[in-house]
Amino acid sequence: MWYLAIQNIPIVQQVFGHFLEFAIATSVVGTVAAIVIGYVHLKRSPAYSSEADIGVESNPYYYKLPPGFNREVFAPMYFELLVLMQKILEGRPLGDEDKARIEKLKEKLKLLESGGAVGSERFAKQN
Repeated sequence: MWYLAIQNIPIVQQVFGHFLEFAIATSVVGTVAAIVIGYVHLKRSPAYSSEADIGVESNPYYYKLPPGFNREVFAPMYFELLVLMQKILEGRPLGDEDKARIEKLKEKLKLLESGGAVGSERFAKQN
């Protein structure tokens, strides 16, 4: 491009006196332009949204609770917190079964904190 565009036009040759200056300028402008054009193309292309849809459909745990500590510890803990908060707000005392469930969850949380595994016995035996 240097020999076709710049060398034969005196006004542009004053801005880019040498080939190195022209190469640096076109590299910087070309790189930025390619990134911007690529980003705009990606966002407007239907391939981006359809790829996300395929990812959601192919992974069943987008809409289900994954096995392991999420299902064994955190989901029951959130449920218990909700039930206990409801009891506190209604002014009811905690029963023995509530306290037993809380203790069981506390044991599972301590096991996870110490690096152990919960859930499937296959995973729990490995630790």
